[in-house]
Amino acid sequence: MRYTRLTAPGVAILVLLAACTGRIDPTPSVGAQQPSQVVVTNSTAQPVPTTAQGMTTIAGNVGISGTPNVNVANTPTTNALQAGSWNVGINGLVQVGNPATNPVQVQDVGRTARQPFQIARLLFIIAGSTGGVFPVPLPAGRLVVIEQISARATLVTGQLITMSITSEFGGPGHSVFVVPKPHPFAAGIFETTRNVRIYAHANSRFEVAVSLNNAMGGGAEIHLHGYSVDCVSPPACTLP
Repeated sequence: MRYTRLTAPGVAILVLLAACTGRIDPTPSVGAQQPSQVVVTNSTAQPVPTTAQGMTTIAGNVGISGTPNVNVANTPTTNALQAGSWNVGINGLVQVGNPATNPVQVQDVGRTARQPFQIARLLFIIAGSTGGVFPVPLPAGRLVVIEQISARATLVTGQLITMSITSEFGGPGHSVFVVPKPHPFAAGIFETTRNVRIYAHANSRFEVAVSLNNAMGGGAEIHLHGYSVDCVSPPACTLP
């Protein structure tokens, strides 16, 4: 093998060449490269797609695809339009705060329609008799509820009178007794008023009986006040 011997001037030339090239080792150095900034200048017709992060302000109209969940952070005023039938459930008590000058109208849906009922019956007792029984006519197909009785009798001195109202609606006869009292300012006049509750129907017996304490005869009248409801098939009718 042949070796080349370097002299001092030759070494100096090699050092000078290494200084000019910046390195002596022919192996390239490895180091981190710094990224360069890139500026993209696109027109509005060709925007660069981006992904928003955090709170983002959006101007214009926004389209929503699908049925996402939306959280409303305030209490906005809504304008709802009904589509089909709505069923609204109420949980708990409902209180209506209308004043007396503007009351809420109500309807009793659990009862049939009522019609006022009033009737007056004249009762004459002929001389030689101590009393009599007088049937009271009632409207057909109606259940009558008597709520008040008023009676007046004209008698001679010393006479006394009693009355009874009997109804056989729904079972054996039920009687309410009425005893007119002497009028404080008119001699021979007896009067009374009494609140009652008597059920009666045209298909059952309903009558007024009058009794006197002597056979001198006399006259009386009785007034019945209340209301009536539909009742075609007694006694299966619903009591009002």
